[in-house]
Amino acid sequence: MRAGRTAGIADGPDRLARGDALDPENALLALGAVAALVLVVRYGMGPLLTVIARSKADEVFTAAALLVVIGSALAMHAVGLSMAMGAFIAGVLMADTEFRHQLETDIEPFRGLLLGLFFMG
Repeated sequence: MRAGRTAGIADGPDRLARGDALDPENALLALGAVAALVLVVRYGMGPLLTVIARSKADEVFTAAALLVVIGSALAMHAVGLSMAMGAFIAGVLMADTEFRHQLETDIEPFRGLLLGLFFMG
């Protein structure tokens, strides 16, 4: 290990908040993580939500949507990016599915709580 090692993504998610820049290697890792998240949510959510919608279990539908958003946020946090970015990307991609209206009505009771958490963080 070098004595003057630069901070990497593995050095902690708060590194970017301190103003440390990404080196090219870690920038590619971050870009790859965002691309993987977009692909997984874009092409994985449609079939998953279709199966859940056929079961007619609204609670499971809501839980799946919240789990995807939280999982996306944690995935972005794990690579050193903002949790809000992961949640935002997942939300935008889920809003692009055919279930956007059902998602909106199912998430409505949680809207105030989620907005409060977002602005507190």
